[in-house]
Amino acid sequence: MSRKIWIARKQILDRKTKAILAAASGLFMVLAMLGLGSVFAYISVGFGAITSVRSAWLTIKERDIDVNVLMVLAALGSLLLGLPLEAAILLFLFSLSGALESYTMARTQSAIESLVKLRPQTGIKVVDGREEAVPIEEILPGDLVRIPAFEPVSVDGTVIEGVSSIDMSAMTGESQPVRAEPGTKVLAGTQNLDGSLLIHSESAGTESALEKIVNLVREAQQGKGRGEKIGAWFGRRYTILVIAAFVLSLALRIAIGQDIGRAVYASMTLFVALSPCAVVIAAPSASLSAMAWAARNGLLIRGADRLEALAGIDTVTFDKTGTLTRGRPELTRICLGAGEDSGCTCGDASRLSERQKKMLAFAAAAEQHSPHPFGQAILRAASEHGLDQPQAEEIKTEPGLGVSAVVDGVTVRVGQVRMFPEDQVPKSMLQCLVDMQEQGLTPALVQAGDDWALIGCEDRVREEAGPVIAELRSLGIEQIELLTGDTPITAKAAAAGLDFDMISAGMLPDQKENKIGDLEDRGHKVMMIGDGVNDAPSLVRASVGTAMGGLGSEAAMHAADLVLAQDSLKGAPQAIRIARKAKQITAQSLGFALGVIALLTIGSIVGDTVWEDNRSAILPLAVLGHE
Repeated sequence: MSRKIWIARKQILDRKTKAILAAASGLFMVLAMLGLGSVFAYISVGFGAITSVRSAWLTIKERDIDVNVLMVLAALGSLLLGLPLEAAILLFLFSLSGALESYTMARTQSAIESLVKLRPQTGIKVVDGREEAVPIEEILPGDLVRIPAFEPVSVDGTVIEGVSSIDMSAMTGESQPVRAEPGTKVLAGTQNLDGSLLIHSESAGTESALEKIVNLVREAQQGKGRGEKIGAWFGRRYTILVIAAFVLSLALRIAIGQDIGRAVYASMTLFVALSPCAVVIAAPSASLSAMAWAARNGLLIRGADRLEALAGIDTVTFDKTGTLTRGRPELTRICLGAGEDSGCTCGDASRLSERQKKMLAFAAAAEQHSPHPFGQAILRAASEHGLDQPQAEEIKTEPGLGVSAVVDGVTVRVGQVRMFPEDQVPKSMLQCLVDMQEQGLTPALVQAGDDWALIGCEDRVREEAGPVIAELRSLGIEQIELLTGDTPITAKAAAAGLDFDMISAGMLPDQKENKIGDLEDRGHKVMMIGDGVNDAPSLVRASVGTAMGGLGSEAAMHAADLVLAQDSLKGAPQAIRIARKAKQITAQSLGFALGVIALLTIGSIVGDTVWEDNRSAILPLAVLGHE
């Protein structure tokens, strides 16, 4: 059935109208069965035929044939044989099943409907200190937007003023409110609970993460898996086979001398028994229900074909930064040194000496405009210790290495060891650097005049990483690997205690993609879990690319087959489990539907032969068996 036909039918009759027509058809059918007159049977046929006739006409206009055409032809045949009650029973049952199907399928659309309801229509724009309510379409990136207490967040943005709690449950499934303060990113459609917030808009009002999710779910519900394609095949080519079976049955019965009325009735019964209704609906009802449930629980699956691919996953690969780890490094250690012969003294970043604070302040001044996660960690640590940030001048960035600046007349450099001439770095600092790496910390050297410091940051592994890997093992995942661009020492430290089959370190994005391609070429079905930006090539190459918390990431939305909106690894095994359940239910539904068709077909042939006195009941029973 084409998308065009589906939309047209939905516009003609909604599920309430279908229910009313089915009820009316059933009422008049009962009156006819009570012997009050055949006119009631014809009225029942009229109400029952409205849905099927209009749908059949749309199908024929598209030069196609489906089950609606079959039902109209079967009812027409009954009327021509002078059997209006049989036609009424057939069309009542079919219209009733259509109403129930519409209701069931409408429930699977609730994921979109609930998200659409979250869409804010207006926002409070702040211009020159004045607040004005404007349509959401008029809010652009860079605008200041006020979010009053107890009101929904109108656009994606970053909090620059105010403290509150945000209810994220509608967007991510997160059960507990999240604290919002300056620097916190918030998403359109979430609910501001207590305090007023001023946010800096980072997207147009019509291009929010919520809008991306709505589009992604719509796209997903249009995709077809293999089971659904089987149903579509039955809805088209098989329908032609059913008509051919009717013609062949009629011809054979007449050829052997059977009465024309009996031959037509028996052939029509076979016609109805072979109807593919249940096969057509089996796969989409299961896949759409699974995807709707997943969407309500923060798992956005791109389509039924991706749902099917999820069910066959046997290998899972993890990115490290932002995936296995939180992606938010924290400063945990500062080591100090002075000259070539000085020792290296280290201390925990939670308790700093005055000299450590001074070096941290120098580093923060140099990093004050840096977007790099390491620089942000230094700035957060300086803020937490209440350090005054000296004024920095002549700030220069050396891509991939670090930054330099002049702070209070002192030249300050912060960066990787490769940024400094080898003969300048005290050997004691180099030894401390190696020690930090072995402990899983990411180190950066700080030089302020003749003073040296080594800052160690840690990107902590997610608490759920171990249990999730164990759960993947319990699902029968054969191979679990870590792919990272970090050094082998850092990768090994991060993976300590986790059940990885292999750790591949120092990998560039194209090397990760080649690694996944090699696994796929060897017959593995790979799920790649990454951050959705620098891992985009790998996400595309994998059987199922999975993006962590990619609500605001355009790259994640386009590259990933599955988005874990809760930004939690727990969604990965959950998605595999629901996909396998959907596949199991689809197979059961298809098998059951085909079994019913076979049973009814055999029954219609045998019944016509041995059930002489009640032959007229065979057609209604065939219809009832299907519905």
